[in-house]
Amino acid sequence: MLRTLLSLVVVTTTLFYCYGQSTKAIQRGGITGFVGTEDGQPAIGADVCVESKSGNSTWDNCLWSVGSDGHFTIDHWPIGSYQVFAIDERSGYSMENQRPGQPVTITPNQPWQDITIQMRKPGGIVSGSITDSLTGKPISHAWISYSGLDCNASGSTSRINESGAFDLTVPPSCDLVVMVTANGYKGWVFADPSNPARPVLNLAAGQKKQLDVRLDPVRTGLRSQ
Repeated sequence: MLRTLLSLVVVTTTLFYCYGQSTKAIQRGGITGFVGTEDGQPAIGADVCVESKSGNSTWDNCLWSVGSDGHFTIDHWPIGSYQVFAIDERSGYSMENQRPGQPVTITPNQPWQDITIQMRKPGGIVSGSITDSLTGKPISHAWISYSGLDCNASGSTSRINESGAFDLTVPPSCDLVVMVTANGYKGWVFADPSNPARPVLNLAAGQKKQLDVRLDPVRTGLRSQ
């Protein structure tokens, strides 16, 4: 009788141990899927982003590229709930106009999820460079911002490379005041050459605008006479 009881204890303990080990083993999963533009074409070259939240903090990881067939794979991703979306800043698909993402939940019972992401309408694309008006040298520490006059929109970027080049996605069909600032330089405000009295920029969805900004240095050390 005692031997039988001991055998049952050993079997039960082994079962619980194996179940615990299998549960611990499934702590990660993945997401696969297709990304299409607003007209359903494969969004070749777009980046897939996974947004996760913890308390009041939000993290975005945009580490996965869409292949030539429009498909992507995210593997070894932790169990949890996420928002998944895609961006392509060069074509006007930004975080601002592609959020919120598609809800995805990875669980131990369903560690792999397959989804289809349909990108929303893109914004306008402002590209260009920022340089010193006297020396022609690039200014990589500048700050570009915009504010809507007839729409509730505002945004900015300081992502300017060492050559002074930048890309900024703006809301479409909206009158925007675009400004550039940098320490040691006078501020710059966009003015439409065809209508200098109304310094606003208005781009359609997907429309591109090239802005080559030359900032004037602030003169210091001048002596009054």
